[in-house]
Amino acid sequence: MSYPHMIEKVIRPNNKKYYEDESEIWFRVKDTEEEKGIGFTGSDDNFITTLERLERFRLKYNRKFWIKKIVWKTPLYSIGYVQWSPRPFMQGMGCDGTTDGCIHLLGKIYCEKLGHDYIDLYRAAHSSPDCDASWIKDLERFSKETVIPKTIDPRLLLEDLYQINNRSLCELLSKLFDIEYS
Repeated sequence: MSYPHMIEKVIRPNNKKYYEDESEIWFRVKDTEEEKGIGFTGSDDNFITTLERLERFRLKYNRKFWIKKIVWKTPLYSIGYVQWSPRPFMQGMGCDGTTDGCIHLLGKIYCEKLGHDYIDLYRAAHSSPDCDASWIKDLERFSKETVIPKTIDPRLLLEDLYQINNRSLCELLSKLFDIEYS
């Protein structure tokens, strides 16, 4: 699958807002205020892979998606590295290295509906009451880029958690939800 005309449309600084072509692949690149003006420093492969995922998701879920531009500010990749990810996140989309917050948001919502504190569960899964789970309090910031279904599928939640390497939490929740998962 080739997207050279789309990549050109998205990467050019003057043309970052919207683009729709004959095949109805629709996307927009969102910049936060602090990211405006930062050039494309990630690999072309990452962007093309994201477009391919976006097209698969569009066909699978029969909906429009947008592409989130992520500029890393930690040494995980390197400061200033740009990564692209389809949004909104939907259960079952799994991990692309940027979906942890969306997945944990769904986990928190589901556990709260069952009457459980997600922070306590996260700490229990990591065998330490001192485990820093304060970031969980801030998960609501992912609500605008996550589809929150009326009924969260616990099996898909476990699969997504497993994909983002939260295997201890996945194991604990599978027992809590009474679902065999491996």
